[in-house]
Amino acid sequence: MTTILIVEDDVAIAQLLVDILEDAGYTTRPAFNGRLAVAALEQALPDLILSDMMMPIMDGRELCRILQTTVRYQSIPLVLMSAVTMSLDGCTPAAVLAKPFRVATLLALVERLLRPAEQDSQELDETRS
Repeated sequence: MTTILIVEDDVAIAQLLVDILEDAGYTTRPAFNGRLAVAALEQALPDLILSDMMMPIMDGRELCRILQTTVRYQSIPLVLMSAVTMSLDGCTPAAVLAKPFRVATLLALVERLLRPAEQDSQELDETRS
């Protein structure tokens, strides 16, 4: 099952993302700031991370830098979400999603970012046959 870590400090937006993604067949895990996201990563690695950019305690850019500099996390695609245009400050996420966004845009982006991992897995299964 494909798991998406949702890092969002606004409870209403986090719940909306959970509802949208679970309705689309994904498993979700919430974290309400970057520090809680890092703790969640230590427990189990998700297939994708959706993170707000502006959060208390640890923002999305700092989370991004941790993902980029920790070998164990480098292969996890990160989507940063923000309602304002901000400098990425040395962070290179897989994508940036402007808030507000359309549900179809979110789902298409998630599918596009997850597809390479799913294709690699299918190709590996086919070579084992």
